Amino acid sequence: MSMQPSHRRSRHCTQLQQHLQVLLLAALAVLGLTRPATAESATGILRVSSDPSGATVYLGTRPIGETPLDSYRAPVGVHTVRVLRDNSLPYVRRITIRPEQTTEMKAKLYPGKGSVEIVVDPAGAKLKIAGGEEWPTPVRLKDLKPGKYSYTLSAPGHEEQKGSFDFVKGKNVLLTATMMSSAGMVAITSNPGGALVIMDGEDAGVTPLHLDD
Repeated sequence: MSMQPSHRRSRHCTQLQQHLQVLLLAALAVLGLTRPATAESATGILRVSSDPSGATVYLGTRPIGETPLDSYRAPVGVHTVRVLRDNSLPYVRRITIRPEQTTEMKAKLYPGKGSVEIVVDPAGAKLKIAGGEEWPTPVRLKDLKPGKYSYTLSAPGHEEQKGSFDFVKGKNVLLTATMMSSAGMVAITSNPGGALVIMDGEDAGVTPLHLDD
């Protein structure tokens, strides 16, 4: 009989420990500390070297450093990696980054005369160089003569967009553009300008007037 109080105390301590563990897990769950890493937040390691070194590394269209690039944390998934160095041919590859794994790239760069790569959202938008040809994007322009170039971007359902770039022999240029949707847009002009525009019984402004949504 003398052992019964000891058994009861032991059993009570065990129950108390279990209760505390449940409370701790609940607190961690509220704080989000017990959640596994999601696919969106998972990363892997990217290492890039080049011969010769000193090239700019792009993950997609974003510069992330120069070669040799060691232990860069990249989001998990499939990416386009560009390795660009002046007076060298561009090196472009598709890679897959896996969670907590290291992906290595070794870029052999050969002599080149320079180029201009244009990446547009949406893909397939047409690029027209003033006084020149028209290409679907993305596109890499080669064998350009040094100078300033004006261009126009066009795509169904999007506002036409104009721009320009300077090309220097031996330079590798990466240009990006995001076109604006033309859905819900209206442009109102008048001759002479300065006319009042009324829509649904309310003053909308004076011409020339550009309205969104």
